[in-house]
Amino acid sequence: SAPAVILLSPVNQSYDNYSINFNISVNEPNPNSVLLQLTQEDAAKTNYTLVNASGTWGYTNTSVPEGTHNAQFWVNDTANNQNNSVNINFTVSRIPKVQILSPVNITYPNRTVSFNASVAEESPNSALVQLTMLLGGSSDLNYTLTNSSGIWGYTNTSLPDGTYRARFHANDSQGAMNNTQTIIFTI
Repeated sequence: SAPAVILLSPVNQSYDNYSINFNISVNEPNPNSVLLQLTQEDAAKTNYTLVNASGTWGYTNTSVPEGTHNAQFWVNDTANNQNNSVNINFTVSRIPKVQILSPVNITYPNRTVSFNASVAEESPNSALVQLTMLLGGSSDLNYTLTNSSGIWGYTNTSLPDGTYRARFHANDSQGAMNNTQTIIFTI
């Protein structure tokens, strides 16, 4: 009869890291081979051999790309009985890493300010800077940033005198957003 297989990990959820553990429990006195077939959303398939640790077979992939994936486990015993019925869908979606390059926390002598941020992201989609005048200002203003090799930027040449908070927003194609990076500056 076919080997009995129980899925341990991953689960059907979204992961925000590069490293995913793939583990199954195999109840089979004579296992021959245990494989993982990982299918990406572009239909690319990669096979991995799992390692036995007292009946728990596993593999850790430290470079899973962003996107939706299907993990299917293939277990054969020495009598050539096979179980490939265990599979799971999961998603990898990492939050974009944002580092503000400019402006910096100083007083600028003129009305021209460049807004630049480095965005580390596999599949960037959009970025903007949200400006808030902290005292007596009008409503927030949003400016779309343009991507140039991972540096997202915009230059404003007509900011009125005042103190501002710039909040950078970066989105990826999976819908993950980082809007935690802010800087205060004065004109």
